[in-house]
Parts: sequence; structure tokens; C-alpha cells
Amino acid sequence: MKILVINGSPKIGDKSSTFTITEKFLEGLNNRAEHDITVLNVVEKNIAYCKGCLSCWIRQDGHCVIQDDMNDILDMIKDSDMLVWSFPLYEYGVPGPLKTLMDRLNPFLKVQMYAADNRVYHETVVDLPKKKNVILCGCGFPAFEANFAGLKIQMKNIFINPTMVCICESGLVTLPDPKLADIKEKLFSNLKRAGLEYNAKSFVSPEKLACIEAPMLPLEMYVNLINSLVQK
Repeated sequence: MKILVINGSPKIGDKSSTFTITEKFLEGLNNRAEHDITVLNVVEKNIAYCKGCLSCWIRQDGHCVIQDDMNDILDMIKDSDMLVWSFPLYEYGVPGPLKTLMDRLNPFLKVQMYAADNRVYHETVVDLPKKKNVILCGCGFPAFEANFAGLKIQMKNIFINPTMVCICESGLVTLPDPKLADIKEKLFSNLKRAGLEYNAKSFVSPEKLACIEAPMLPLEMYVNLINSLVQK
């Protein structure tokens, strides 16, 4: 399977807590080294803002009139069987560079519309929801109900039925504190198992998802830890 990992974090490599989380999931997913995995770091690409000209909807060739890196990215997405969208939560949504990339996915749509399932769809040049889409998002907040609510609505509207893994307190995974070693290892182990499960079944079970998304520390302990880091 050809897998494209779209790293939407402004940070690259082990500086990104969300991408560290994603790497553990990928270890499980590619446990047998059977997949072709490519990582795309969005911040390294030249992607202009969508002009809203919608000429792509008329041409319907899967490309954009703007001559930057996006047409190559569109080809990479089109040729992939599975997309892993990895990014931290920014203002309860997607970071700016990744949002710009997503805005430029319009060439995959046609101007023609149709109604189904109590909503309206565009006909497609490339049907993104038919690909395997996994969303891996981390945030630095402790757990509360509305953390990922807006993001989940947006991702479901775009990808229809993506697998979503949303992890609060994700900043803990890049802290060097040895006291956190067992907590991080538990999360990493669950992420690897989730990757294995997705590889076998194309989904992550609710039970496994609940283990991954559970807070790593109690709320008050987490808040005190973060505040102590700021005070140093």
C-alpha cells in the first residue's frame, strides 16, 4: 500500500510531539515493512493561498492554475492509497500551513453537485473520502469535551468517515522528564497496537481509541506541571 504522511506541524522531526505520536502509529502500521511510506513536511513546501478562481472546477484535470509546489502534492495525494494527516491542534483547528494545503484541494472537485445523505456533494476528479484517511492530532490542553469538537466536524465534512485519533496533553511526549517515561511508553505501546490493528482491519477499535485518547495525567497534576515549566 502506498501511504502519504502529511505532516502539518510547523515543527519537523522529534521536535514535534504530534509527529512523534504519528511515528509510533506508523511503526505498528508498517510492522512488516510491507508499505511504501512517504513523509511530506508541509512547512518545507511553497504553497500559495487559494485564489478562489475555481478554474480547476471547469478544467477538471486535478491541477491548479497556480504554479507552485501544490500540483506535485496533488499528484502525490492522487497516487496514494492511504493518507495520514498529522498535525497539532491550533486554535481548535488545523495549523495555518496545513489549512492552506487543504484549501488547495479544490482541483479534486468538479463544479457539478448532487444531493445525498441529507447534504450536498461535489462530483470528484479524485475522491478523497474513498481513500483511507487517518487523522492524528495532538494538543497541549488537558482533556475537556470541546477540545477537538470543531476539528472533528471539519474533518468529517471533508473526509466523510476518517479514522480520528485526538490526543490531549500531547506535549508530554517530548518532555525529557524521566518521571514521565512509563506514561509515554504506555501511550507509544497503544499507538503501535492501533497501527497494527488498522493495518489488519482498516479501523481502530473504540476500545483501543479510548486507551490512546485517555488523559495521561490528572487535570490538576498536568496543569501544575505545565505551570512549573513556565515559571522556571
